[in-house]
Amino acid sequence: MQLSAPGTPLLALRSASFGYADRTVVSHVDLEVRAGEVVALLGPNGSGKSTLVRGVLGLTAHLAGEVELFGVPRARFRDHTRVGYVPQRHSLSASVRATVTEVVEVGRLPHRPWWRPASRTDRARVREAVAGVLAGLAA
Repeated sequence: MQLSAPGTPLLALRSASFGYADRTVVSHVDLEVRAGEVVALLGPNGSGKSTLVRGVLGLTAHLAGEVELFGVPRARFRDHTRVGYVPQRHSLSASVRATVTEVVEVGRLPHRPWWRPASRTDRARVREAVAGVLAGLAA
């Protein structure tokens, strides 16, 4: 696990630009997100919200600027179990349904072999995560 110094932003973007191949979709973004903060990306369809998130994750082209995760430049970041992403749409059939708990459980998969069922600890962490989100919504 790559540890970051206390107070280091979880995410830092400095004049970051993202897009597809040579087409810039989001440009010159400056953003810092620290532990305990909640950030919402708002905008109309096609404004680049998903491109920005996917760019931070390395799923779209990082065209310019700096991206750091937990104080580590994106290109050198390897501790992927510290980052979770639930896409707006998935590639499974529309007939496949999942509960919130099932979606959150997917985040525990990198912490065990794929064939091993969820442990008591996995189930407790999932309950804590869901409860934390619900508490945040109620606040």
